[in-house]
Amino acid sequence: MADDPGKPYRDKLNAAADKALEVYDRNKRYKPSRETDKYILDRAFENIPGMRPSNDPRVSAPIAPTAPIHQSIFSAPPSSTPLDFAINTYFRDMGGSQSQSNRVKAARQLQKDLDIVNHPDNKTYHTNRKEWDEAVQRLRKASKQVNSVWSSGPYSWDASLPMSAADKQHVQDLESELAELYTAPGAQVDRPGRLQEIKESLDITDPDSAIRAGLRELKRKMVDDQVPRIKASYKTQTGEEFMLSKLKELGLSDTPATRGVILTNLGMSKLPEKVRIQDDAGNPVPLYVDEMKAAREAAAEKAYMSRRRDPMKDTPERD
Repeated sequence: MADDPGKPYRDKLNAAADKALEVYDRNKRYKPSRETDKYILDRAFENIPGMRPSNDPRVSAPIAPTAPIHQSIFSAPPSSTPLDFAINTYFRDMGGSQSQSNRVKAARQLQKDLDIVNHPDNKTYHTNRKEWDEAVQRLRKASKQVNSVWSSGPYSWDASLPMSAADKQHVQDLESELAELYTAPGAQVDRPGRLQEIKESLDITDPDSAIRAGLRELKRKMVDDQVPRIKASYKTQTGEEFMLSKLKELGLSDTPATRGVILTNLGMSKLPEKVRIQDDAGNPVPLYVDEMKAAREAAAEKAYMSRRRDPMKDTPERD
């Protein structure tokens, strides 16, 4: 039998048609929500360097050296130490954003200056006099601020002594806290699968992609949020549901006497069939057309699922 020259083309057309039907069916079954789309977009933005959420939190402003002593003490956090005040001085003088990473840089600079000035084996005084003078100037300023608050006692801080082991551990703890912040998704530089996620987010045929979620959110903001909702009526509940909710709210037992007292207080002679639902302010809750449509669709879906044959039950086909 001679080869059919048109068979490869028909196979490609059939494959494309099957793929299109699969995409159509997947889009038809997909039920988007605003919360889901927000999660998809937030996840996609984590992969964009310019829009990646920052994991470097802002820290409180350092205490000004000109503030009164009693004000400085009460404005400092309970865990503050003289070393914290010295770091605050460096932190403020460095400028830039008041973030946790800059605070760690200030702590490292303080440790470096103390090593330059107080370390016995350091030769900076003879090799780089400018660096040594700058370190001395910063340490004098920090010491002046610290001793203006804690001038004596066990909490005094002497910049002429090397950094103690406890102070070095405090600086290391600050670095560890910053490292923990930068281990969250979105702040990592080489998170596995980042390029694959970017590729999937640009697939317009996938309803779960970021580009489709962005289009849906754009439609909501430009159309759905701007069109006024049509009010059909007010939300209601049955009289029995209303009575049970009242009994639960008042903490009373369900007896004819308690029901009669509730009806008397409400000015009713008998329990009506329907009662309007009220909000906390006592106003009736409106019922909109889109809510009625969504309720009808949910009821139809529930009825359809209840009529479906259970595939786990024995049937003649399976036998």
